Amino acid sequence: MADSIVVLTDTTSTVITSLDVASSTIITSGFQGPAGISGNEVVLTFSSDATISEQVLDTFSYTTYGGAKYIIYATVGSTRQICEILLLHDSVNVTIVEYANIITSNTLCTFNGDISGANVQLFITPTNISTNFKIIRTLLPA
Repeated sequence: MADSIVVLTDTTSTVITSLDVASSTIITSGFQGPAGISGNEVVLTFSSDATISEQVLDTFSYTTYGGAKYIIYATVGSTRQICEILLLHDSVNVTIVEYANIITSNTLCTFNGDISGANVQLFITPTNISTNFKIIRTLLPA
């Protein structure tokens, strides 16, 4: 399965199986490269669905990538949360370290990771049904 991001809105769920440079910004050191190159940083957006249950925030192939770094910025009205997450796997287990977590008032989300099939998944559990997220993801080659 190709790398994918699940974008959830109030009524629909769309899976992007290949990131399009027109809809995602690729940031590299000094130049803009095509999607899918190992080590690129990709800016993504995500809106939580109408529940406060666990939702897939990101998915990537565990055979292609050994880990990932995320900067996640969450907002609900004037409440904001930003944190960094390091995710590492051994093809069986996923370990997540959350650090540099800054919150303006209340925690907006929690994180978890798992492996499903040949993919690593990063899950998010929002505390509000209308949480908006901006994510910078860096994938590290296996």
